[in-house]
Amino acid sequence: MYRKLATLFLCLTVLTLGPVMIAQAAPQHILKFAGTYAPDHPGSIAQQAIADEVFEATKGELKIEVFPGGQLGDYTQIYEDVMRGNIDMGWLYITGQYNTALEISSLPYLTTSWEGLKKIFSPGSYFYQAYEKAHADCDVKLLALYVDGFVNMVMVKEPVEPMSPTADHKVKLRIPPTDAFKVTMDSLNWDTVTINWADVYTAMQTGVCDGYIGSSAVLVYYTFRDLTKFYYEMRAYSETLSYVINQDTWAKLSPEHQKAIYDACQRQAAKSIETAANNEKTYQQKMADEYGVKIVIPSQEEIDRLADYIRQNVWPKFEKAYGQDLIQGLLSNL
Repeated sequence: MYRKLATLFLCLTVLTLGPVMIAQAAPQHILKFAGTYAPDHPGSIAQQAIADEVFEATKGELKIEVFPGGQLGDYTQIYEDVMRGNIDMGWLYITGQYNTALEISSLPYLTTSWEGLKKIFSPGSYFYQAYEKAHADCDVKLLALYVDGFVNMVMVKEPVEPMSPTADHKVKLRIPPTDAFKVTMDSLNWDTVTINWADVYTAMQTGVCDGYIGSSAVLVYYTFRDLTKFYYEMRAYSETLSYVINQDTWAKLSPEHQKAIYDACQRQAAKSIETAANNEKTYQQKMADEYGVKIVIPSQEEIDRLADYIRQNVWPKFEKAYGQDLIQGLLSNL
């Protein structure tokens, strides 16, 4: 009899308190967080880590739903939807489609070292403040900058003096269809050709081009490892993606919820640089060991010499697009 009464009391308690407990656990906000990379990419995994951290930090009051792999559109569509508030948050590569100043993340030789990436992409740096303002002009809040690695050069044919800005390199180089690459590589005396990304493998295979610039070691290994003969660690660009949130969505959140999101994004952004640095070494070694790729790592002096040439002779060509004050400000704060 006692057990029956105890069981009945427990059932009544659950029925009485259940709705209250459920109401307390229900999120105050549910945000959509879109990404474009595959679900098993380290960056997509980091997206989920951000969502989990925020949910725990806010005790379930703020829930972030992650949509990786381009489920909500490609990077241009996602950014537009974040601007409009159709999507709350995004993790994506940023173009200058809606604000030319956003292309400064693709400027060549913003830095030449992993430590430099940590500094230049940290809140408070001149670059970060300028980049943050460019997003704000699009009604978007910048939360952090994620680094997928330095962009380097892959060749099936050995070029002549690749670190020289004036040599005849005697190869045809595929570049992405952006001014940041076109102006830069033409200024370095490379014979360039623009080819759609989906056709690069075939183009290298058939001799339409002799190589390309545009990927980190990880992507080269998974996409071109069987074709690649030479890999040059040029450190010309960094593959950088932004964590962003719609400005109105951000403004509606409490300071506590804002802090939870911001801190989680900054934490994953800082971690991404360490991960990228380790991956660069790991996958260079895998290409060399497994496929006999010749890994060419210029000295820091060679890289710095080329970077200085680019900043002095190429960056001024971007003043019309990005503004003289911005380019001069970046130069003076390197």
